[in-house]
Amino acid sequence: GVMPRCPVVTIGGSYPGWLSAMMRLRYPNVVDIAYAASAPMLFYAQQVHQYAYYQRVSESAEKAFPGCGNAVRRILAQTLTRSKEEMVDGLNLCSPLPGYLEKGDSGLLSQELAMVVQYTFAGLNMGNYPPPETPLKRACEALTASEDTPWEALHSFLQGYSAGLTRGSP
Repeated sequence: GVMPRCPVVTIGGSYPGWLSAMMRLRYPNVVDIAYAASAPMLFYAQQVHQYAYYQRVSESAEKAFPGCGNAVRRILAQTLTRSKEEMVDGLNLCSPLPGYLEKGDSGLLSQELAMVVQYTFAGLNMGNYPPPETPLKRACEALTASEDTPWEALHSFLQGYSAGLTRGSP
């Protein structure tokens, strides 16, 4: 006999959402519906500024905890002024550093630290539900604890996050 028609639906969020949409575009005769929640469609088409995502992350954190976005920006600026030795000692980084970081100047290490802070901060923002007591709030409290010492705030943030990974929540 003849097989009944069975609609095909793809579903995804974030990058899997983008893949879902691409499946529909590439195979329209196979995929009937693509649900792409929070898919970065314009990002992959390079129609969005490269830092637009982090701008939204900062705005979200600012709504949840006023002053947090500025604290992160201050901390990121601080990493650019530190020597490699200050970063390793002050943040209790593993020593020796990986070869690619050991060979260069402090610029590459500060970029790596900035990336860790940005990714961690973005991840905490995605998990900021239901407010008000969330890991983002605790991180923002650590980051804004002392506006005069952003370097120490970064150390507290990284230590707290690292400890949280072993306990299951930052």
